[in-house]
Amino acid sequence: MLHAWGGPAEDLFASNPALAFYLAHFRSFLPNVPAREVPRDIVKAKQRDIMRWLGLPGSNTAVKILRKIPPESITTLRANEMRSMLKDSTAARLLVHVPNINAGVLALVEWKRLRPAITATLLREVAADKRQKYAPHTARLLSDTLRLYRDLHPVASFPQFRSLASLQTRHDALVLEHLRREPPRIAKLKGVRFSRPPVPGTPDIEPIMTGEGLVAEGLTQHNCVASYASRILSRKIYIYRVLRPERATLCIARQPDGNWIERELARSCNRPANSKTAEAVHDWLLMHAVRGQGAEADASVN
Repeated sequence: MLHAWGGPAEDLFASNPALAFYLAHFRSFLPNVPAREVPRDIVKAKQRDIMRWLGLPGSNTAVKILRKIPPESITTLRANEMRSMLKDSTAARLLVHVPNINAGVLALVEWKRLRPAITATLLREVAADKRQKYAPHTARLLSDTLRLYRDLHPVASFPQFRSLASLQTRHDALVLEHLRREPPRIAKLKGVRFSRPPVPGTPDIEPIMTGEGLVAEGLTQHNCVASYASRILSRKIYIYRVLRPERATLCIARQPDGNWIERELARSCNRPANSKTAEAVHDWLLMHAVRGQGAEADASVN
């Protein structure tokens, strides 16, 4: 619809792409407003007034936050997430201090349970990480780290992390501690067989169909997939070992509508897979009509 507004729309997109996106897709946010009731000169209004018309906070802070989202990172899903966070004063205070807002930053701030563990320096590092423009790797890693921490040290307070390196180090240590404490649960997986995988494997991407295979994957890749056996048995998720282009672990998850979605793809110690591996897995899943990763996904292979 913005093209109908001509030059003023181009000016808005140049100065605030996210707000221009909101306005172009106003029906997603204001479904009951017919097109004939859209003010003819709305695109020429001050950005704070445009935001108010869209039902967003009309503060200078909210305008500045939207300006930090790069055009290539704007999607309808993220727009809905931003809509909620702009109305959350705690989230707004965190977002106003980062130079740009990618999928990684958005997930860290959106998932409220993660907020006590994040710091401004961690957010800035994630904002500068090009790998997290579309996928929230750090949020997933932090979610797993805090889950492990809660399981292993239930009465201790959560730590705060000031860098990706410190988070990765703590995560790896907790994985090793978890594996040392897991023999009873691991023993129960002996002889367990999982149901047929929802997506058939290939020579390079193998479904893990036994409890022993799941344990071996966790030990080889230094992750906690062995703890996901019950979720595999209940058909909530399925785990695959990726052999090429690089060694990785893949998790896909079943959605409420019965369809499956790629949830996480990671190398050992939950490190993000490289682009060639991600592309190979994505192409394989597309052949079977399985969707790729989404920013909203918060389960991981740990």
